[in-house]
Amino acid sequence: MLTGESVPQVKESIEVDGSNETKGYATSLDLSDGSSHKRCVLFGGTVLMDHHSEHEGDDDHDGNSNNSAPLPDSNIPPPPDGGLACFVLRTGFDTVQGQLLRTLAHHAESGAGSNSAGGDGVDARETFLFLLLLLACALASAGTVVQHAWGDVTRNRFKLVLHVVIIITSVIPPELPMELSLAVTTSLGELIKRYHVYCTEPFRIPLAGLVDTCCFDKTGTLTSDELRLHGVRLPKVDVKGGAVDNGKDGDEDLILFDDILSRSKSPSVDDGVDADFGNAVRSLLPRETLRVMVGCQSLATTHVFVPGPGGRTMVQTELCGDPLEKAVMEGCGYTIHPKTELVMEKSGPTTGSTGPIKVLHRFAFSSKLRRMTVLALDAAGDGEDKNTLWALTKGAPEALEPMLDPKTLPADYEQSYLRHMTLGRRVLALAHRNLGKNTPDRLAKSKSSRDEVEQKLTFAGLLIMDSPLKTDSARVVKELRAGDQNVVMVTGDAVLTAAEVARRVGIVDAAQHFTYELLCRDDGDAKRDPNGYCFRPLDHSIGRTAHETEGDEIMHSTRPEMEAMVREGKANFCITGDTLTKLAVRAVERTTDSNQSNIDDRTVLNHPAARSALSEMAPFITVFARHAPRHKEAVVAALNSAGRRAPLCR
Repeated sequence: MLTGESVPQVKESIEVDGSNETKGYATSLDLSDGSSHKRCVLFGGTVLMDHHSEHEGDDDHDGNSNNSAPLPDSNIPPPPDGGLACFVLRTGFDTVQGQLLRTLAHHAESGAGSNSAGGDGVDARETFLFLLLLLACALASAGTVVQHAWGDVTRNRFKLVLHVVIIITSVIPPELPMELSLAVTTSLGELIKRYHVYCTEPFRIPLAGLVDTCCFDKTGTLTSDELRLHGVRLPKVDVKGGAVDNGKDGDEDLILFDDILSRSKSPSVDDGVDADFGNAVRSLLPRETLRVMVGCQSLATTHVFVPGPGGRTMVQTELCGDPLEKAVMEGCGYTIHPKTELVMEKSGPTTGSTGPIKVLHRFAFSSKLRRMTVLALDAAGDGEDKNTLWALTKGAPEALEPMLDPKTLPADYEQSYLRHMTLGRRVLALAHRNLGKNTPDRLAKSKSSRDEVEQKLTFAGLLIMDSPLKTDSARVVKELRAGDQNVVMVTGDAVLTAAEVARRVGIVDAAQHFTYELLCRDDGDAKRDPNGYCFRPLDHSIGRTAHETEGDEIMHSTRPEMEAMVREGKANFCITGDTLTKLAVRAVERTTDSNQSNIDDRTVLNHPAARSALSEMAPFITVFARHAPRHKEAVVAALNSAGRRAPLCR
């Protein structure tokens, strides 16, 4: 898939996009970065694993399946094979894949035309400097010969001038271009032989030698893609009448999945999860929490070929999608029926289970909103409860907190998720809301207004996930730093989680108390000293209430002082995507007459004033957290503008 992600992505029809206008359709298509229409676009080369329509499964008056119903509110005929109707936006070399093919086909011309490298793999600027050096040596030699031999009357001056010309012209051998290309070819062979690295564009090798800053993503790069369920923090620290006491320091308030697994009866594992383990999980977790865990997801089913008995090949149904959602689904002993798409238990219903859950609509996850919501029916209830429409939400704890009903929030909500983040864990808040009896009008109204649905949510718990480090992450970072390379982290995870993982792999040297979060100053401080920065310790609120942190002094400093602190190993600085955007907006406001209300957050990072401000700040930042794709692009551009050579390793 050409989405830039390593996991399947859910795409939505533009007719069900909540941001659309009249009759469910948009009057104009916005494909800019961060727009809601981006998730309605398929790119050439994408593998379509599964598709369905909300109208599928409806029977007509003859009892036949209505898979080929005409498209609503349009004259477009239905696809003859039951597929999808799409509108072609670009073709040929204008597509994203076409631009990639054009680059591969004409990389020699594009490389030769640049000021950095030629199409044969030779760096043009360095070659020019090398030739100037040879020419200087030739001129020096010719000058020496002329100085000592010109006054000698016994010498033939014609031959003397001829020898001088020969010296100047022979210093640059005609085999030089071939030798330089041969050096690149030899480098290609050594990369393949020693390190199994294949390079399709030779001119990238000289560029790789210029790299002095490595930007690493976290999930899937430094840590494994496979997430592991660690535990669940319930709204109340008790489980069906019994207090949670697992004897684990720092995890006293959690239901630990490792403990449940160790107490399960059967050690054998079937289909990725033990039946007794799944039953134990479902018996310990409240129905409200379990409903959100397995219902709020964007997974799909796909068919794969697996070896069967007797050497035969069998077709098996597997879940595909976000590894986090797959880990939760399998850890709770649930799966998705390939035909009905109901979320149901693998081992059959048990006492107190949620029963099958039917997802009616999804509000997709957004990196800007940091949450996702689904509208679902829970068939575990009795009578009218089976027809109750539920809003199930999960997302970043700090993003969901303003939407939660304060009456359902525990007093240590913030302290709980901050404590687990400092341990390098990924934390998601779970919430739900009873929307009343499911009717066509109520469902249509809920689909049209996401903001209205995500209000007064009931807190259902905190989901704690572990993402183990890759075995060679710390070694690679150590080798890079030993080679005088700067190593930074650019990730979408929370700043506390990112800082702890960076500390484990060796990107962050300073102790936790000397790791600081960069903040955006208020308008008064910014006007008095536009070149200064403010920051505070990253762990300023750990183990303390909001009232206790109100009086914390925010430290102020200048860029040279902060760079000196980083250089001497006395501090490391982190910054979030929101703060990065605010700093960019402030930089634009200082150079123009615009105010913050008419500056677009999605494009402000590309403003020349913002790029200049970010290029001054980026070199002394070690961890860039809560960064969306546009933030990551701006960080790499800022580092390169500051004179660094910084690729992004994903």
